[in-house]
Amino acid sequence: VRASQLPAQPSSTRTSPLHQQAMAMAAPSPDSVLVAVIGLGGVGSHCAHALVRAGVRQLRLVDFDRVSLSSLNRHAVATRRDVGIPKVLACAQHFCEIAPGCEVDARDEMFTAAAAASLLGDHPRRPTLVVDCIDDVPTKADLLAFCVSAGLPVISALGSGCKSDPTQLCVSKGLRDIENDALATKLRKVFASRDTDLSGVSFVYSSQRAQKSLLPLTEEQRQKPEEFGNVANFRLRVLPVLGTQPAIAGVALATQTLLELGIGRHFCPRPAPAPRRALVDKLLEQLRKKEGGSRSGSSSRGVDVTLSEATYLVHEVWRCRSALNTDQAIAGASGLKFTMAPWDALQPVTAGNLILATEDEAEHHLSAGCEAHALELRRRVSTALSGALACLFLPSAQALQVEPGVKSRRDSSDPAKVLPQPSRDAASRDPSFAAASGDEASRTEEEAALVSEQLSRSSAFLGADGHARIRRAFVVIVGAGSAGSAAAALLVRAGVGRLRLIDAALVEEGGNHMVAAARDVGTFKVEACCRSLSDVLHGAVKVEGVPRHFEEVAAKELLGLDEGPPDLVLDCTGDLASKAEVLSAAAAHGLRAVIVVATPGLVDPTRIVTTPLAEVYASPAAALLRERLVGRGVASGALERVDVVHSQEAGHWLELPSGEGPGSHLLRFAMGLAAAAVAVHRLVGETPQQAAAPGTVSAWKKLRRGLAQREGLEPLCKELPDVHTIGCVAEQVWRGRSALSRSAGARPSEAQAGLVVARWDRSRPLDIWNLVLLTEDEGEAHAAACEATGSLPRTLLEALGRGPLLATPAPAEDSEAEPRGLLDQQLRAHFLLQRLKVHLAAVSVVSSSTPSATSAPPRRSPCLPHAARTLLSAPSYLKTLVAARPSVAPRWLGTFLAMGGIGFLVAMARLCAKDVEKACRIFRRIRQGPLHLALGAIIGALAKAWCKRLWGTCGLRWPRTARGGGILNKDSAVMLPVASRLPWPSIACGDGSADIAGFSSDTASLPGGFMGLVGSTPLVELKRLSQALGCRILAKAEFVNPGGCQKDRVAQSIVEEAESSGLLRPGGTIVEGTSGSTGISLSLAAACKGYKVHIVMPDDQASEKVQLLKRFGAEVELVRPASISNPEHYVNVARRRAAEICENHGPGAAIFADQFENPANFLAHYRGTGPELWAQCGQQLDAFVMSAGTGGTLAGVARYLKEVGSKARIYLADVSGSSLYNKVAWGVLYASEQAEQTVRRHRTDTIAEGIGIDRLTANFAQGLPSHNGGSPGIDCAVRVSDQEALDMAYYLLAHEGLFVGSSAAVNCAAAVKVARQLPAGSVVATVLCDGGQRHVTKFYNPSVWEDFGLVAPVTRERGDVSFIH
Repeated sequence: VRASQLPAQPSSTRTSPLHQQAMAMAAPSPDSVLVAVIGLGGVGSHCAHALVRAGVRQLRLVDFDRVSLSSLNRHAVATRRDVGIPKVLACAQHFCEIAPGCEVDARDEMFTAAAAASLLGDHPRRPTLVVDCIDDVPTKADLLAFCVSAGLPVISALGSGCKSDPTQLCVSKGLRDIENDALATKLRKVFASRDTDLSGVSFVYSSQRAQKSLLPLTEEQRQKPEEFGNVANFRLRVLPVLGTQPAIAGVALATQTLLELGIGRHFCPRPAPAPRRALVDKLLEQLRKKEGGSRSGSSSRGVDVTLSEATYLVHEVWRCRSALNTDQAIAGASGLKFTMAPWDALQPVTAGNLILATEDEAEHHLSAGCEAHALELRRRVSTALSGALACLFLPSAQALQVEPGVKSRRDSSDPAKVLPQPSRDAASRDPSFAAASGDEASRTEEEAALVSEQLSRSSAFLGADGHARIRRAFVVIVGAGSAGSAAAALLVRAGVGRLRLIDAALVEEGGNHMVAAARDVGTFKVEACCRSLSDVLHGAVKVEGVPRHFEEVAAKELLGLDEGPPDLVLDCTGDLASKAEVLSAAAAHGLRAVIVVATPGLVDPTRIVTTPLAEVYASPAAALLRERLVGRGVASGALERVDVVHSQEAGHWLELPSGEGPGSHLLRFAMGLAAAAVAVHRLVGETPQQAAAPGTVSAWKKLRRGLAQREGLEPLCKELPDVHTIGCVAEQVWRGRSALSRSAGARPSEAQAGLVVARWDRSRPLDIWNLVLLTEDEGEAHAAACEATGSLPRTLLEALGRGPLLATPAPAEDSEAEPRGLLDQQLRAHFLLQRLKVHLAAVSVVSSSTPSATSAPPRRSPCLPHAARTLLSAPSYLKTLVAARPSVAPRWLGTFLAMGGIGFLVAMARLCAKDVEKACRIFRRIRQGPLHLALGAIIGALAKAWCKRLWGTCGLRWPRTARGGGILNKDSAVMLPVASRLPWPSIACGDGSADIAGFSSDTASLPGGFMGLVGSTPLVELKRLSQALGCRILAKAEFVNPGGCQKDRVAQSIVEEAESSGLLRPGGTIVEGTSGSTGISLSLAAACKGYKVHIVMPDDQASEKVQLLKRFGAEVELVRPASISNPEHYVNVARRRAAEICENHGPGAAIFADQFENPANFLAHYRGTGPELWAQCGQQLDAFVMSAGTGGTLAGVARYLKEVGSKARIYLADVSGSSLYNKVAWGVLYASEQAEQTVRRHRTDTIAEGIGIDRLTANFAQGLPSHNGGSPGIDCAVRVSDQEALDMAYYLLAHEGLFVGSSAAVNCAAAVKVARQLPAGSVVATVLCDGGQRHVTKFYNPSVWEDFGLVAPVTRERGDVSFIH
């Protein structure tokens, strides 16, 4: 059957190249679509990440949850620095780094049926497609029901926990065919009572059975389930999860998204698990008997169907269901026997005329005929059979044209295609980029606890022994491109102890790298991997990058054999020549290896399989690699130790892409993730699921023996292809049929019986692209014709000599039809082999495996240091600042000359002479050398007379890190561009020139009432503590503010900012969620300004705070304490109340004060508390220590002190249950109270009020260099227990005469700990936040102490601070 004779192809089948080009012209571009991803866990984050890498530039992300420490083992982009941040913001900031032009609409809220219209409606824009990654059944059902009813295209992901096999992914339309998935089973029950049709929804799932069960609940969790978890009825049970399965499912989900959007190459994903081959063989044998004999027999009607074709029909076309009644399935039918029958009984039994049905249905169908069925059924079956023909049979010769002169993508004759090889001198000086190091024994218990929690899900999946093996493992990855970077990211998140990456390539523009961002373009890929992956486990995994090409002669050095052999080598290189070197070296040293064979044209992630290299038959490239290794003398036993990750997507070389289209690299990501999964299995001593060879190996051996006899070779001759290579030719290239006549042989159940494998071109070697499958008669005739010319048959050579386009051959003298038909068949076979050869050349340097000696590899130019880039762009900075504020221009000029000067001119001259390296060294001397110090001091002294407010101000400063710190100017609010990874913007703080005196001689300008009394609080010395410690302990008495608390400054700043911006109209309402103190201050400020106040606060706060708020005229709403991810958290409730008031009364009727995220909080202390403290202590300060709630005070004071040049160390004082200590000390926002399955819905971890928090606020982030653009801020952290705080409160009352609140007691206890670390005579400052009057019923109440495990304080002598440990 010729492809030109086939019926028209439906849109869901393979199309011709011209048709594909026409479709591509009409298809939407990736940057024009808006994709909404709901749920950003392991699957959702990987899906969104892959979409960004594929070119999608508009995303809407919806998730209410925060990044947790234990979720890092499966998240796509989050690192430790993102723990505590909303998942939508963490993803948004990383995606913008990857693609700076990406537009991310981050919605930090839970999807509910009530909010569906606002999240997925037309305002501001309706999504093109919705991706559902929710794992909660009721929420998932609501989302699917809304999308179907609203006509929104939706793709859904099912369960990925408790599974680890990347080779069993499927994509099913509807839920009916899905098995081994608990989430699908529950959804079927939910929708059984709903009038919602899910048959058009694509579901991505794994057909693997769950390998692990849910982690058991504790006795307390079983008795009080409502007390645990973030949200009611959500995530109380925990699934053991290995990050491999969510990752590959997310990439598959993204690939399916691109498919349904019409972007990229079309493919047909696997709909369900493949049936057992024995079952299909049995059905085919029964059909053959019913039809009365084989095709070669005496019967006029035979069965011209091969076993592979029958398998495709049963699995892909009919999906193991009856073609006449789709409710009947082979797996689920009870007592029903299935059979295969011809659709049209009058036509030959071919693959285009075969259906699957029950025996009763088949009998009725054969007796009544096709016309007895309904018209809709007849159309559906005919369309399915037409599509099967189009996919099964080879295309015509016209569709297989190969343009002359087609070159390999990695042709070694093209110097531009060869990766740059760094010089040996440079490599010897800096052989690797070490991202993290450390000895496990030397790590602290705190870090060990963090690592244990981070890997808790993985360890639960692998077991204690398997987890220990992973932590000790040493893995080498060769090739850090698409697949290699994906594998590296997954292995680091799994906790592999040591990882080494080897690659000399540079990061290029585009999204074909798993971890590189836009800033990494032009750097080594291994360097980008080290930099990105080092943040995941913070030193618990040693990541090394070696920027060199792999060479077998240097294998001992590159593989680190001197330090101990690696446990596994993972090869992700892009050409077979490199793979052969890597595997030869691994075999020589007895190492196990996993390789990725990702060839051009592959798209489908559901066809990935794993096979031992010795047995691989479904990949021509892998078969060619095996032949090369055998030629190198690699033993067969070594090939058994190599796992090949490849694709069974048959015939993909027929559609070689002309270039990298949208999402073309996503399969390489998926294969890298699959390789990482196989590596994990091998490291823990398990055998991964392997694709078994079909039951035709004996037939392949027969074909090989026949080839050896015809070629006159011995069976053990190395020139002769091995058995599985013969199988690849027979099954994958020619699909069990003759290359000329398309004959299937004598008996289809005995594959290739009556067929032979023959050499196509006599002048070419016995390679995989020069072997054909023919009948015995065809083989003899073809061999005779080739023998006469020594190459190809004469008529074929003449036709090929007419040009690249297929010319119509001249008719033969004695016959026309037969010779012309034979030539057409020969041309089709020849061009298919040519296409296969081009395909193999695309992944292999056939002519040479080494670069040309005449072409030197390009040299990588060193990047200019950051100081040099700043100097080079200084004129534009100068112009901006002079225009903004002339008074600072002279000092900027002086600083510029001091740091540049003559050295800058010399460096520029070096640059003009193209001596880049010497210029870079001069720039570094300018920045760091004595020239900078000497000239800076001289110019600074002269500038003092010019700018009278120079000293004691913030001033202008150099960006301190490569990511920038910003140059801030108050009057013009100019923030010079800096690289930042903030989910919050950097705040322009001003130039530090606030009036630190705090008084004005103009009494007419003083504000009245509450506003006029805020600030200018005194600084007192705690004499008794100072004498006991030998250091001066200073405390800023913020309790003397009119509201009795430092929050008065915040309330004043928030109200004034809301008024000036027009957000609050006269008589409006101020709404805030607070533990009490801020609410009191806002109530007084509102009374002064004439506003109303609505306060939402937890119900576990001291009762006197509630009474005060009501006395001050505030409306108080009490709620249960909850996690911030819970919609009923007091902050979330307050936000909703403000929105409700504005909705009912119009814009400006209310504002949500939002003290945690409002930058007015930070600025109030940067402009007020900080300058006051610096002036009051006489600019002599060695340490500042304080606790944090919103973090505004600590961050504001810290930033101010650092920017005025203070040498003071900034310490955070943190309490139990708070995550801030670990954020400062280890870079991760986590506390032991947040461990999975232990976190309580209503947490009360400390007796202290208003301090300690388990999330990162925008105000606190302004004090962290890793989140504020690099500006220095908080340096260290100390912990204070509740008992220490209580004892300190009574000590201050007894010996200092100060009655302070719980947070002030924590601050003073922390000041004692800090003072012990400093030399005698040091000055330590802290803050007395509020008085003890608001804490009588809780902090000072003996009846409450027992609930927190506290004992009554004892009376102590002066100077006895032994209670502070």
